[in-house]
Amino acid sequence: MVAVDTVTLTLPRGAGYLALLHLVLGGIALRKDLSFDDLDDVQLAVDSILAEDPGRVGDVEMKVSLEEEGLRIRLAAFSNQSMKASLGGSSRSPAPEPQHLDMGVLLESLCDSFVVEDLRGDCYAIELWKRTG
Repeated sequence: MVAVDTVTLTLPRGAGYLALLHLVLGGIALRKDLSFDDLDDVQLAVDSILAEDPGRVGDVEMKVSLEEEGLRIRLAAFSNQSMKASLGGSSRSPAPEPQHLDMGVLLESLCDSFVVEDLRGDCYAIELWKRTG
């Protein structure tokens, strides 16, 4: 699938920058005539992923690609191994954290598909796919 448009945004982690991520997602969604419900699903998926890795220091990168049949959103870099295990991205399952959200179940309900990509060290990226139309 060929990307029509791609926007990459690198921001410091923190709740203060979440509105900017929403702005970019909303602008891209508007270009693709994404329904309000689908946009809400994508924003909730992004918010939930970022909330599950709060201790991470450094920047977060969001790459949004507008493709013929939908949106592809890649978020990096994360280090929460418990979240990675819940996404099926780890062969060893760490001890569950108290009140840990099962991110795999949540993302399956909000997006059409997702994949976990290993990066250097113990870090990883998450790519979401949301079909439009």
